Amino acid sequence: MSASLPKNNPLDSSAIMSTLENKSKSEDRNSQNWQEAMMGYERGYSESTSRTYDMPLNSYDPTVGAYRNSDQPTEILNTDDNAQQR
Repeated sequence: MSASLPKNNPLDSSAIMSTLENKSKSEDRNSQNWQEAMMGYERGYSESTSRTYDMPLNSYDPTVGAYRNSDQPTEILNTDDNAQQR
């Protein structure tokens, strides 16, 4: 009786492709964040209107710890990368 060994299938690269896709997404986010920092703004996302705003860094409101929506000053913009699709 011979033991059955797993076959190496070089055409099954789904794990490699998934890893590369995740790496690419991470690099894209880092590149976007770097660009925002160099240009002096941060992206803010309005959950009520689904609109993205480019907020100058000096418009940060430290009393609420976030950026306010310039169209609706009572709304706080979300700057979390996961809250929006870029």
